Amino acid sequence: PVPPPPRAVRFGSYSWPVTALRLIRAEEHYIRVVTKEQEVLVRYRLSDAVTQLPEDAGMRVHRSYWLSYDAIVEHAPLPDSRLLLTLWNGTTVTVPRAHRKRLEAAFAARRQATGQG
Repeated sequence: PVPPPPRAVRFGSYSWPVTALRLIRAEEHYIRVVTKEQEVLVRYRLSDAVTQLPEDAGMRVHRSYWLSYDAIVEHAPLPDSRLLLTLWNGTTVTVPRAHRKRLEAAFAARRQATGQG
């Protein structure tokens, strides 16, 4: 069987395959889109960007961040029930309690889907 063509998203005049995205961060009236190869600042709303992204690619983990699951290399609970994520580039993102359970459920589902747990 032939694999499906890569899914792509368009934010403003830029377009990327979904698989290339690592993180999208809100910065006032802009979003910073970080891929494997580049970082671009685009005038666009984070909420509009997130609606274009498939759920299996990643999730909004904070009011200012959407992360691809592939961007997250480590996660650790914090004493105040938040979650600390370490990304592929060494950046850390704190996940508020409101998003923690949903993110942990997504991690568990991905482990189960790949046969790792």
